[in-house]
Amino acid sequence: MSKKTNEELSEMRRPVINKVNRVSDDEILINDHEYRLEVNYREAFDEELLAERFVGLFSRYDFLVGDIGSGQLRLKGFYADDMLAPSEMKISRVQDYLNEYCGFGCPYFILRNMQINERAKNKWLREQKKLTPRKKNSKGRQPKKTKKSRKPVSKRNNEVVGTGKKKRQKTFTIREKK
Repeated sequence: MSKKTNEELSEMRRPVINKVNRVSDDEILINDHEYRLEVNYREAFDEELLAERFVGLFSRYDFLVGDIGSGQLRLKGFYADDMLAPSEMKISRVQDYLNEYCGFGCPYFILRNMQINERAKNKWLREQKKLTPRKKNSKGRQPKKTKKSRKPVSKRNNEVVGTGKKKRQKTFTIREKK
């Protein structure tokens, strides 16, 4: 396989079909969908990079975080704190995300979605709720755990039945007297 030059690789990229327009300093239209620029750390927001990376699935998120590392834009969606979403997908955890997945001091921006696609958002949340494992009995209720009652240790009559040595481990067996 021959090595391809940067020009050949750039020609192979898919064409940009997204339209990103900056209406004002903090208002952005992506495919005629309104967003507000909340944070623009180190002037990370770039219309061309966002147009290349944006996918319509991001319209279900309340917030969109973009960070630039090694010249590449990475996008991640977050929900508002009042949503029933997993905690790692809430906007209050965005600083944890930036510290863990992004380079120290990397440029990033946060966009607030002003026209959320509620239908897609609710569908995704329902699917996530179905994926969480639950154990139920025949009546649809959670089973209650019951403990077997035992005598206190001080009132038990225990004796050592045998001791042995298995593979460098000392073992012994205790049998309760009846």
